[in-house]
Amino acid sequence: MNEGKIKQAGKIAAEVVSYAKSIIKPGMKFLEIADKVDDKVLELGGKPTFPINLSIDEVVTHATPSWNDGGIARGLLKVGIGVHVDDWWAENELWYERQNITKEDFQDYSFKNGLDKGDIILLWNRGDRELGDIIVFEAGFNNPLIHRIVEKNETAFETKGDNNFGQLAAERNIYPSNVLGKGIAKIPGLGWIKLIFFEGSRPAEQRGFCR
Repeated sequence: MNEGKIKQAGKIAAEVVSYAKSIIKPGMKFLEIADKVDDKVLELGGKPTFPINLSIDEVVTHATPSWNDGGIARGLLKVGIGVHVDDWWAENELWYERQNITKEDFQDYSFKNGLDKGDIILLWNRGDRELGDIIVFEAGFNNPLIHRIVEKNETAFETKGDNNFGQLAAERNIYPSNVLGKGIAKIPGLGWIKLIFFEGSRPAEQRGFCR
């Protein structure tokens, strides 16, 4: 683990949080906030770990403004910021080390560079699911989850979203009967054809890169 880079990323994140507090005013558009905060991260020498998350009041901080988002700052605004200064692994290494998953292990996984919003995922619902596979499964939410297997035993799986800091409670005990399939290929960006027309009409709590 590169402790120096982690500390540098933390310092940048702290400065960006202070910057966000200084510029955000009631009525400011979500897209303007997102653009300014992301630009500040880059200006300070970092890179966003994930797109900025913005949400109001009781909505969970897991929503990213779309290109035509009409949201504005009001009420209790929550801002989610992630920063790294090298690569994705530098930001997430500690969690995976605790699971006995090394960087070399991860490099051998399918979709090692993750998935982007708008990617179309091709699923295969036959054969074994192995450590590192991306699976789509029912977890009791409105929509299935697409996460990576990080633990496997004789009866169930555990998963984690690549850009999540930890696991959700619902993904600690996933049975094969809940799995819709594993990802075997992706078509980058094709899903944006649909998202361009429908993303802005979805409820705020359902928008974002992981919804």
